[in-house]
Amino acid sequence: MVIDLSCPLNEAPFVVIDIETTGFTPPQARITEIAALRVVNGEIDLDDPWVQLINPGCPIPPEIERLTGITNEKVVGHPSVDEVWRFFRDFIGDSVLVAHNARFDMGFLDHDATRIEGMPLPHPELCTVKMSRRAWPGLSSYNLDTVAATLGLHFIDRHRALGDARVTAEVLKDAVPLLMSQGLDTLGKALRAQSSRRCESRLADLVL
Repeated sequence: MVIDLSCPLNEAPFVVIDIETTGFTPPQARITEIAALRVVNGEIDLDDPWVQLINPGCPIPPEIERLTGITNEKVVGHPSVDEVWRFFRDFIGDSVLVAHNARFDMGFLDHDATRIEGMPLPHPELCTVKMSRRAWPGLSSYNLDTVAATLGLHFIDRHRALGDARVTAEVLKDAVPLLMSQGLDTLGKALRAQSSRRCESRLADLVL
């Protein structure tokens, strides 16, 4: 991968991702939906999202069905993550990936990447939970609902991948100018400010 870490944060190419799953930890839990949105020069491309329901190949627990609305019946006939993986990889390209509580999403995606490609994703990640703590200190919580409510953002479809990815992208957009005012004015500075071992290992492997 080639990423310009000196790129101004408000000009950096990001792909905001969100996944829905059958549970909390792979491989016991599996992905049921993936969504991805490009953010370029601070603008969210809502006209060309990548979103896909996934047949996890295992039962979706009733409590997850109630939470997400993704039922066992809804995923019948949809592809496995293996079948759509190359399309997802083509969409994200060499962008930095962004997610709210990125450790969760990247845990699943790295697991499937390792299983399918033999290694985890090489992409550095930017976590909007960690960035929100810097941008808006003192909130009672930094879950997506609380941050969205603080910013006056509204969900179109909560606990669905595209709905949550849209709000996460808006959180990123609102956070960037505040982060830059705090000195995190380049992509590299923002990534390193997270103190993420995963991200640091990806940065060490980058071709600059």
